[in-house]
Amino acid sequence: MPRKKAPTPEGNTDSDTDNQASQSRESAVMAAILAKHGKIRTRRAEIRKQIEQDYMQGITDLKARVAKHYETESAKRSEIMSKQLDQLSKAIEKKAECEVAILKLMDSLADEGSVLSMLMSAVHSGRRDAVNAAATSYGQGGGT
Repeated sequence: MPRKKAPTPEGNTDSDTDNQASQSRESAVMAAILAKHGKIRTRRAEIRKQIEQDYMQGITDLKARVAKHYETESAKRSEIMSKQLDQLSKAIEKKAECEVAILKLMDSLADEGSVLSMLMSAVHSGRRDAVNAAATSYGQGGGT
């Protein structure tokens, strides 16, 4: 049987051509893969930057909310403490007024007590004199 294909000269075989074509295809594919890989890395870096920016924005917003809440709570606390201080001040003033009223009442009672003591002494003296006078008149006037 005759050969269908003529022998190729040395150095220029079909396998060499196939190898070169395959290497050029591989290098083209590799270049495409590297280009795609570079695009993916670039896109991934952009996404990471966006995530970091979103994270930092979230942290900034959270800090602002916490600061605002702290200010609000601090103002409420100050208002409550101010009201309590006013109530305490009023209570102290009322206590002082009560103490003054009690002192006045005690002075009044002391004055009334001395007057009452003087009155009782006078009544006692008067009755004692009356009893002495009655006893003297009974002793002189002829008792039994």
